[in-house]
Amino acid sequence: MLRRSERVGVSEPLWVYTETLDFAGKMLENLMAVDGAPQSFLDFTGCNYQGGSSISGLHDLDYPSHVGLSEVMQLKTINKVPIPAEIMEKYFRERHSHFMMGLFPDIHYAWLTLDNCIYIWKYENGNDVAYFKGITETIVSVGLSHTKPGVWPANVSRILILTTAVEIVLLGMVFDYPSGDVIVPVTEPQEKVLHLLPQPLALLPTDGVPVTSILGTPSGRIFLGSRDGNLYEIVYKKGKSWFGWQSCYKVNHSRGLLSYLIPSFLTSFPFPSLPFSTPLEASNETRVAADPMMATMGTVHSHKDALVQLSVDVTRNLLYTLSEKGDVSVYELGADGKAWSTAHLTQNAIVQQALSVVKTLDSALFRPVISVQAVDARESSDVHMVAITTNGVRLYYSTVRVQLQPPQMAADMSQTAGMPDSSMGMQTQQQPSMMGVGPPQYTPAPQKPSTLCLLHVRMPPGFAANSPSHWPTRVHSALYRKGQLVMVNSPGPERDLLWCLSSDDIPAPVIRQSAPPAMSPFSSVSSAMPGTLRTVRSEVTSVLPLDGFVLAVEEVVECEEDERNESPGGVVTGDEEKDMELALQRMVRKGPRGKNPDGSWMLDPPPAVEQHLHPPRKYAVLTNKGIQLVSKLRPVDVLHRLLVDAKGPDSQGLRTYFTAAPDQAGATCLLIACQGAAHNPQVAEWATRAFFMYGGEPGSTCLSQPGGGMGRPQQSTPQQSPMTSYFSPSSALPRAFNPPSVSTPVSTNVAATPLQQSQMISPMSSTSLPGEVAGGVGALNYSHKHNALYLLLGRLLRPIWNLRMVHKVELPGSRLKGMVSGILMEELNSAQDHLHRLQTFIAQNQQLICGGTGGNLGNVTQDHSIAFSQKVSLDSSGRQPNRQSGQMMGPAGNVNMQSVERNSLEALRILLCLCCEVLGLWKVLCLHHLHGVASTLSPEQQNVLCQLTFRDMVLNGQELCSILIENLINSYLGDRASVDAISSKLRDVCPSLYRQEDAACSKANEVLLNAIAQVDKEKRDRMLQQALELCEGVCPHIDLPSVSRRFAAAHFPKGVLRLCLTCASRLDPEGLAVRFYNAGQLAEDSLGRKAYLSRMDCYKEVTLLLDQAYGGSSSMSAMHTSPPSPISSTIASSAVDQSSGTPLHVKKDAKWLLNAALDSDDCLLHVAIYEWMLQRELHTELLHTTKITSRHGGSARVSLETYLKRAAETDRESLPIQDLLWKYYESINNHAMAAKVLHGLATASSSVTLDQRITYLARAVMCMRSDNVGCAPSQGVFLRELEDQLEVARIQQKVLNALKKAHGSAEEAISRLTTKLVDITQLYEDFAEPFGLWQCKLAILHCVGHNDPTFVESIWDYILETELAATPAAASPDNRMGLLLAEVKALGTEYNLSPRCFPLTYITRQLEICSCRLGASPEIVHLALVSLGVGLPKLINIYDKLISSNDRVWLAMGNELHLLEALVSLVDSFTKNPSLVVMSERRAFVTHCQDVVATCLSELYSRPNTSELIEKFRVVQIALNRLA
Repeated sequence: MLRRSERVGVSEPLWVYTETLDFAGKMLENLMAVDGAPQSFLDFTGCNYQGGSSISGLHDLDYPSHVGLSEVMQLKTINKVPIPAEIMEKYFRERHSHFMMGLFPDIHYAWLTLDNCIYIWKYENGNDVAYFKGITETIVSVGLSHTKPGVWPANVSRILILTTAVEIVLLGMVFDYPSGDVIVPVTEPQEKVLHLLPQPLALLPTDGVPVTSILGTPSGRIFLGSRDGNLYEIVYKKGKSWFGWQSCYKVNHSRGLLSYLIPSFLTSFPFPSLPFSTPLEASNETRVAADPMMATMGTVHSHKDALVQLSVDVTRNLLYTLSEKGDVSVYELGADGKAWSTAHLTQNAIVQQALSVVKTLDSALFRPVISVQAVDARESSDVHMVAITTNGVRLYYSTVRVQLQPPQMAADMSQTAGMPDSSMGMQTQQQPSMMGVGPPQYTPAPQKPSTLCLLHVRMPPGFAANSPSHWPTRVHSALYRKGQLVMVNSPGPERDLLWCLSSDDIPAPVIRQSAPPAMSPFSSVSSAMPGTLRTVRSEVTSVLPLDGFVLAVEEVVECEEDERNESPGGVVTGDEEKDMELALQRMVRKGPRGKNPDGSWMLDPPPAVEQHLHPPRKYAVLTNKGIQLVSKLRPVDVLHRLLVDAKGPDSQGLRTYFTAAPDQAGATCLLIACQGAAHNPQVAEWATRAFFMYGGEPGSTCLSQPGGGMGRPQQSTPQQSPMTSYFSPSSALPRAFNPPSVSTPVSTNVAATPLQQSQMISPMSSTSLPGEVAGGVGALNYSHKHNALYLLLGRLLRPIWNLRMVHKVELPGSRLKGMVSGILMEELNSAQDHLHRLQTFIAQNQQLICGGTGGNLGNVTQDHSIAFSQKVSLDSSGRQPNRQSGQMMGPAGNVNMQSVERNSLEALRILLCLCCEVLGLWKVLCLHHLHGVASTLSPEQQNVLCQLTFRDMVLNGQELCSILIENLINSYLGDRASVDAISSKLRDVCPSLYRQEDAACSKANEVLLNAIAQVDKEKRDRMLQQALELCEGVCPHIDLPSVSRRFAAAHFPKGVLRLCLTCASRLDPEGLAVRFYNAGQLAEDSLGRKAYLSRMDCYKEVTLLLDQAYGGSSSMSAMHTSPPSPISSTIASSAVDQSSGTPLHVKKDAKWLLNAALDSDDCLLHVAIYEWMLQRELHTELLHTTKITSRHGGSARVSLETYLKRAAETDRESLPIQDLLWKYYESINNHAMAAKVLHGLATASSSVTLDQRITYLARAVMCMRSDNVGCAPSQGVFLRELEDQLEVARIQQKVLNALKKAHGSAEEAISRLTTKLVDITQLYEDFAEPFGLWQCKLAILHCVGHNDPTFVESIWDYILETELAATPAAASPDNRMGLLLAEVKALGTEYNLSPRCFPLTYITRQLEICSCRLGASPEIVHLALVSLGVGLPKLINIYDKLISSNDRVWLAMGNELHLLEALVSLVDSFTKNPSLVVMSERRAFVTHCQDVVATCLSELYSRPNTSELIEKFRVVQIALNRLA
């Protein structure tokens, strides 16, 4: 495979355009976030600006009449299906007293009851008629519900609820294939048919209360509205009750247990509630059961009022009821079988609330309420329910108390909020500020539903001053969903009219309003703060005459068949494993859709954003004539109709369409041009012409000069449409995507509106957006063509942009455990189809759009470098560097604007191409069992893949794409299959992700794998050589680690070496790395450093092979090993089967590789090998490389010496390098250089211990003594210096030891002595003297040769006193003296009894004084001195001298005869062992002793009490006489 980290150059545009993709991705995500974020309902209605309820529908902009657009009929009858003939025959043949008709829209069936029989048929074609007549009583109500899982039989997918006056019947509905055979492939679809089970699932009594309405929820709960006004629920569970009854019963949610104990007059008393938390209170007839007690009691109505309609909000768990008299109630749904009433609003209260908002209209307009429609949280976070009256008035309610605050004044309009951050992606729900006004001051806190707050009153068409039509009356049916209202009224007795009010096709206009005199929340007219701008909700009205009077109307929704009746995944491919994978894929994708991570619901994007994904909305209208299927045109359908009617793009309707919302219109037009090319080329060609005709050109907006105020903006494109005074260019888009000018062929030129002035970008603003190019005093706006292209691309990518690519699954008992695709195959195909059409459109119109080459990324050259190679460049956020205003205006400025837009469009084209390639690659992976390919990834890569979204894969996932492609190719190689077919497929679908070099390398892998399995050595070598040549042909774009491992497994070290050398030379053809290395690796040489690192990455494969031979894998080799793959294990096992796969041959290959590498002329390869040897501590082998002779001249000794010297100079503190350098010099007999290196190590300021420094100095002295120093005087001087430093270093060691022993807390002094060498003066002044180290002082005096007997004697006094004090006081005198004498002997030995440092006479006297003071044995001192090497003649002289001095110190010590006792002991020791004195001196010594003894006897005779000592002297005298 190609080297993933080195794919650069002209042939690798994907990596060159990283900044381009980032720019396009940011612009796309900003636009997607704003395009898909619906505006707050409170902003549309003006509640935020008034602080209370508001009204709309009275302004001309609420229901505008556009020239050319109003003629397009929004409603279209697509089919009329009569009631099946067999049912009509049954109806006319028999007389019936009661019949009803209705629709089941979720299963696409209609129903009709004739007394006690019910008929059900598919209303789309009138087929599949089913009936049930197992009831004896007349059916009075019919309903349909989902089932709860695990309660009924597995084949039951729906429950049909039939009620009579006495009982409630639950029937099971089963959808199955008519023949009962196995499922046929998807290419031959077969529809399921409906079967009603003959036996009821359950029977319940009505208890005398007829059921008037039935509602089934998606979760399987069944609610009943009764004639007495109570809400019931049928609770059914699995199993039976204790008494053998079915576990199915009815619960009354309107009456609690305690309500039977409360008088009715108390329960009917209304509890007041405020709709808004504002200072001004408004009373209404609202009952709230907010506390648990009230919830337990329930709501008990004082009169019977049948419930005629139930509506459920599954997102908020709320249920709304409408009574026959127009009362509305709200129930909060709890767990199964639990619900409680939270609010109740009577018809009179509803009218009073509406009149408090608008007091000028008749109250009859607001009564009665004929329908309530729940608004789920995905549609609006503000509105919870819409009530429709018989006159078409819509009342918008919330079930929580809304906190509203007026916005900022117009003076704060400059405080604008920018586009949402692109990091929010598609999850953002933050609405950008509009028209200079800050974000809405609406922060709803989580509240429990407790009331019904009227937020807004929407009047039907006909109430505006210039309205051409009258409002609808006698409305009897209504539907409201996703902002679209469908009503049916009866203007006459025979035919009804179908009304549709929709805001999908019209952008929201903006109006400026002034505040009323009093800020009442219920003002009679809509108002706002002074100077504020408010968005108006404009709706298009369409009226369709029907064939008869309407019995029911429902919106046709997608049929959701129960999964238990579907095949796995809904598709059978014939491959059992793939079918299971599809089933798991759909199972993973199930669950709550559209939820944020915190569990809250995401708002659905506007319908126009997803119009290409869904067909037109359809409605089934059930009349007395049959079923009439009606569709509501989408914006794209409206534009298509305009093009067809005008037979081209030049019409007033198209001009109006584009002027109202040019960006939206451009995106819709582009959608027709892309998708209609295959079905209707003529319309596609018209759409293309319209796109360029009304798309405009980029223009700059210049503000007035400083000091002139906010005057009229200067437009670079002067033409402006009158429609701009009513409509914003595109209210759903940010400023950067909404040019204030429209380049359309209209002639009127008017001043800019206040909205446009608010959109001007200040040159000092810090909120520049991608797409705005800030100039000196103005800004650049892209053209509508540009905006439309980005808009459409964002809409095409929206369904998959934030989908996770894979999901981990693990099902017990399933054979498939691993990862499945997070994008369904149908989503893949749909996105691929749409993107390819857009790609084709851009390629066909490239000369007008981007001026590029088109096609895929493989055709992009450096000539199309986006904003980075053009004259006008953009930074990463899309902004352009500041320029003078003159550069943005005039012809030169227009050229720059065109260039910036072309650059942005080229970025879009590259992003589009990459999206197509990623989708194509993902589809190939899914078709090759994605779980198998993904399972070969490392755990870390699998975790990354599971977290990646499609966005991440496109913008940042090229590395992972390459790994997946590699694993896919390896799966073919692992199966010993040819890679030609899959390589060709990958080259077709993703040519920039899988390039020609990848294909060549894959072929080389195939050849290499076959070579490993080849037994014939000659063929094997030939195939290995072929593989090497293929790999060399695509160098350096190759996965070098993978190929090197395979060559190594094949015992082909030559291939590893040649491939590494080839890659290195091609990555650095100019030799920048060698110059960088020879120059000392200068930090400012960035190019040389990059080349050096690239070459070193190549050489790592050589060192990896050597590392495996010299001790197996290590941490270093593990770092450079690619993730394991199937081919790796295959090659390894094949290599082991070969006879050459032994450790001996591995060593042999490594030895050959080492010799060949050092024999090459690549000095940087030598450096890599040397570094590897140092890391593996192969110092001996490294020194032996000097014996390898290069065939290119010289030897490896030169490169090693150069490497070591440069490494030592680069890092002078590196001990291993320095240590290796002196060993290298010593190995080549250069002792002087070795000594210099050792001297440098000893004096270095690094973390070298003192012991190591002494060792280095000793070795340096040894090296110098081994060299011939006589021939160079300087070498002799150096030797002397080394010896002196060694002696001082040893004294320093002694000082350090003494300091640690006596002053362990002197950390600073110890650290100083440990980290560096100190001269002799500093040792004495800074350490020995301050810390009282007397022995060290003595050593220093000895070293420097200082002669001061008095000072030396004082030092010895301190030494003896200190050592004696250190002896244990409890020890015997002899033991204490023994310890003292041991220290004296050590010092005497150290100084060799030197008179300068070891004054023997003085020391002997001081020792005898100590002995006398302690009372030790007389002979202990002289025996120690004799053992030290002091001769007896010298000792006799010393003692004779001491006795002759007649010192009074002995008397003070308590024994004035101590010296005489010591002397007699000394002479006695000689008489007993005459050999203590040499024979030549013995006679003289005996004579001298006789004289001394005689003198002592004379002295003793004159003293009293000396007889014992005299006797000892006489004995010694006799012995001496014998020796004489």
